[in-house]
Amino acid sequence: IESLLPGATSAGLAKAYKDLREQAKEREETYKQAFIWGILIITVVTAFGVYFSWEAKNIGDWINSTLYKLPLIMPLLWGTVFFSKRRSEQHRLEQEYAHKEALARSYDGYKTQIDALNITNETLLVELLATAIKSLGFNPATTLDKPHRDKPPVVEAGRNIMGNPQ
Repeated sequence: IESLLPGATSAGLAKAYKDLREQAKEREETYKQAFIWGILIITVVTAFGVYFSWEAKNIGDWINSTLYKLPLIMPLLWGTVFFSKRRSEQHRLEQEYAHKEALARSYDGYKTQIDALNITNETLLVELLATAIKSLGFNPATTLDKPHRDKPPVVEAGRNIMGNPQ
């Protein structure tokens, strides 16, 4: 089969990674939309809260008014943070799968070029195969298991304001 359809194996593998990349991109888009809706709802709830807080006669009334709204705002805030993190994870998966797709597509081309060099020493082919197996065998889910040190937006904004964007 390989003689009739050179590169069929790598093309099939590339197609599988392309499908996985597209699935990750679709999930990323879903999480992004949920995040945007969460931000919009929080903005509307906050705007109404600020509007009705003007009626507070003293600071105690204002604090009570704010505390009454927390049970509504906190789940929305938690949800937007959740969706933001899931979107970020899906983006990382998409990038992993795109890399694997490119590697699978280029493997046959590299192999053909090495064969065209007419080198009797097969070190390059062995090294190419070892690199391909190692890269393609890497589980993208391990990318999600690592700590990514994503800081909450408030912390990042504070660091930028203070002049320390690290």
